[in-house]
Amino acid sequence: MTLRGRLVLALSLSLAALFAAVGGGLYAFFSAREEAAVDDGLRRTAAEVLRSVRIEEPLFFPWQEVVLPDVDVFTFPNTLLEILSPDGRVVARSSALQSVRLPLPAPAFEAALAGRTVTATAAVRGHRVRLLAAPLVARGQAVGVLVVASTLDPLERTLANLRLVLGGSLVFLVALAALVTSAVTRRELRPLEALVATVADIESGRDLSRRVPKGGAPAELGRLIDQLNAMLGRLEAAYEALAAALKAQQRFVADASHELRTPLTAMRGNLELLERMLAAGTPVSDVRDVVRDLRDDVERMIALAERLLALARADADRREAMEPFAVGPWLAALIERLRRRYGAGKPAVAVEFDCPAAGAAPGAEAEASARTADGLFLPESEGAAGRLRGRPDALASAVELLLENALKYTDRGRVRIVCRAADGRLVFRVEDTGIGISPDDVPHVFERFYRGKNALDRPGTGLGLAIVRAVARAHGGDVTIESAPGQGTAVTLMLPLDEAGPPPEAPSETAPKGPPGRHGRDPA
Repeated sequence: MTLRGRLVLALSLSLAALFAAVGGGLYAFFSAREEAAVDDGLRRTAAEVLRSVRIEEPLFFPWQEVVLPDVDVFTFPNTLLEILSPDGRVVARSSALQSVRLPLPAPAFEAALAGRTVTATAAVRGHRVRLLAAPLVARGQAVGVLVVASTLDPLERTLANLRLVLGGSLVFLVALAALVTSAVTRRELRPLEALVATVADIESGRDLSRRVPKGGAPAELGRLIDQLNAMLGRLEAAYEALAAALKAQQRFVADASHELRTPLTAMRGNLELLERMLAAGTPVSDVRDVVRDLRDDVERMIALAERLLALARADADRREAMEPFAVGPWLAALIERLRRRYGAGKPAVAVEFDCPAAGAAPGAEAEASARTADGLFLPESEGAAGRLRGRPDALASAVELLLENALKYTDRGRVRIVCRAADGRLVFRVEDTGIGISPDDVPHVFERFYRGKNALDRPGTGLGLAIVRAVARAHGGDVTIESAPGQGTAVTLMLPLDEAGPPPEAPSETAPKGPPGRHGRDPA
């Protein structure tokens, strides 16, 4: 049964029970009142008859004589009289009774002889009558019983009509209540029906962008619709994220398979060539070239595998709790590592470091420089301004990838790395004067395996910037890029400084790990 049907049934039954109780009470009250009125009429008639009884004493006889009135004089419509002697014989009766005797119950007769006035109900020729028995008293002694009877036919007809009216009213009110309740519940439950229909459409059409219309819904149902719409919004976002993740995974697997297949195919070809060359006695110098190609293919595969692992670790970092660490020692070691590895730059390209720790040796001096220069960091005792939360090696690898990537695409000019703390964030900005990126490629540079048109002639896998963004977002930060073809590129890595908890022990003073891949090979 539907909710509306249950509501209509429950309300109709409740109203029927209420009306039945009220109607039953009214019926009982009216019936009792009318029966009391009949009894009052019988008492008045009995009193008049008793006032008409005379007791005479003859002159020449020693006994008394009870003179009874003419009972027909006191006979009213629907009223009958009967006088009984103490032994139960009929002394007088209404002529309308003819030979019929009023069926006065024996207990009532005995009670009347004992001096009490009693009432009873009996049936005469199929009609219910009300009887009243009163004692005939002479000189303090009951000398007979007066029985006054009134038929109850008029009362029963009135009660029958009352039952008909109450029953008809009950049926009418219940039917009216059912119709009104059905109409009201249909209107009030229309939003619920729309909710069900919308959910069914969503389930059948997989359209999670739809929302349930609220349109005049009651407050309780309105809250349900709000919660359901909020849940649909979360489901839509989760479904879109899942679809995007699945699409990205499919693309990732396809691209990874392609990227691995290329060096593997080259390796197989070079191995076959090497085998033929060895069989043919080819000179060692030619064999060396093939071996060098094999080594390059192996290094490319190693770099690709390392970067795939770096992406997997960055994805895992999103689900793992990260511990805070002191920035000062970590930044000093990182800058020193970058200066030592990339400070010399490459032909026609200079590398500049604009960081508080640039040019300082690792250790106490570098740490002090990192804390004080340009107001970048405060001492650890002064709060959380000198802490990051996350994996130091992953963050160091991301910064190194940016620098390595800039060197890769800069043929002349300079590469500059800037470190600053601002607005509660640690910011690394790597600027270069390289070949730049086409405006059509800029929106896609953070996608995995994506390589712009002007980068196809350079070695790489297209994973470098994807790794940087994955690491940044895993640590609550982000990365942006600005570029113009022929003018260079600026990539900004922003990491939130930790704002809670006591300062932990600083990480190892040794240089952080380098980025996935090898220097000069496959940076991005």
